[in-house]
Amino acid sequence: YSTDQAYGGSTGFQTGSTYKIFTLTDWLQNGHGLQERVDGTPRTFAANSFKCKGQPTGSIYEPKNDSGGEGGSRTVLSATTNSVNVAFVSMAQKLDLCDIRDDAIAMGVHRADGKELDYYPSTVLGVNQIAPLSMAGAIATVAAGGLYCAPTAVDKVVGPDGKELPGQEKSCTQAIDPKIAATVVYALKTVFTAGTATSANPRDGVELMGKTGTTDGSYQNWLIGATTKVALAVWVGNIQGDPAKRTAKNLGGEQSLRQISVGGANGYSLKFTIFKTAIKSLNANPAYRGGAFPPPDAALLAGRSAIVPSVIGQSPTAAQALLSSLQFNYADGGPEASALPAGVVSRTDPPAGTSTSIGQTVTVYTSDGSLTTTMPNVVGLARDKADSTLASYGFNPSNISYTWVAGAPGPGPNQTCTVASSNPAAGASASKSDPITLTVYGKPDGSEPGGGACPR
Repeated sequence: YSTDQAYGGSTGFQTGSTYKIFTLTDWLQNGHGLQERVDGTPRTFAANSFKCKGQPTGSIYEPKNDSGGEGGSRTVLSATTNSVNVAFVSMAQKLDLCDIRDDAIAMGVHRADGKELDYYPSTVLGVNQIAPLSMAGAIATVAAGGLYCAPTAVDKVVGPDGKELPGQEKSCTQAIDPKIAATVVYALKTVFTAGTATSANPRDGVELMGKTGTTDGSYQNWLIGATTKVALAVWVGNIQGDPAKRTAKNLGGEQSLRQISVGGANGYSLKFTIFKTAIKSLNANPAYRGGAFPPPDAALLAGRSAIVPSVIGQSPTAAQALLSSLQFNYADGGPEASALPAGVVSRTDPPAGTSTSIGQTVTVYTSDGSLTTTMPNVVGLARDKADSTLASYGFNPSNISYTWVAGAPGPGPNQTCTVASSNPAAGASASKSDPITLTVYGKPDGSEPGGGACPR
């Protein structure tokens, strides 16, 4: 079952999420970065919303995630660590399905039955039937700095006299740029340190990178991975179905690996045990013990960024159009108390002027108009009367401050403790949350009267 049909093997098996390594590669090749954000929320992708060679393609597609809680905006790095299906479909929608297929071909991947690789939207999640040997070659390509070498069966021949004869001639090509490969490795290392393959990590000090894969129904189960020295592909799955188990959703009558036990272990977890045992043994051999992978490319970590524009005062429709044109995702934050006219944008999160990765969600809040008012005329009122008048208009007393000017001495009206002017001025449009400054008559020398002479 490890080889192609032409070599006496099977017709291959669907690879599930292990195929995501090709979308991730193409993402980086197109100048995107691991810190850019994509939407992992399950939804319907419209027909012809994907591309192949620049032309619209694809039927209506409704991918699902493996479990709840995986939706929403997340970085591509997080989507890789946690193998979020819809996030990768979102990535593919921004790319070209034929380019993703061509990346797979460059890394030695082909269908085990000899047919051409399919390239419709669901292929992003691994529906092509591929031999384990091909997927081992692909992950080895990434680990080797993007250098693909066709698998060989014989490295050398040692005769009875101890003399060595050459084995099969190696055939190698540079499939992807080493900087791209190093950054793919960086992402795939997190699968073993914090993601879906942590239980397969022997934690013996050797860096590991790779990808898990599970098909619909958990009928085929994969784990591909590599160090700097060796690459493995582990497949556990169905080779034929049971006619007695055929249903409308399981036409082949295949057995879910999550629902059986093999050797006392859950069938789904068996790939972790096999991989961990094999890689631990290889790492214990100095000839096969791996080392440190090259660092990722800094530019490919960040990817593309843009400045959040100012949309304050615009309609939500206009704000959404502008944000979408800059490749930000729009989220409605709902109304909030504001002095701006009701219905217009009052603020965004992140705020205008922030530099952030494209694909970031910008939450837009709209004004309910509740803080809009007119500054009353408090000139001539005693300070305490002015304060109470402002409070009756909804102004916050803690936002009122005072400055003092000299009061008129001698006979005539006593100006002490009365308001000389206000900022904002009477009749001006104001927000109830705005700071207010009252200029108040004090002593003849302009100081504040003491002893409670001017109560608040």
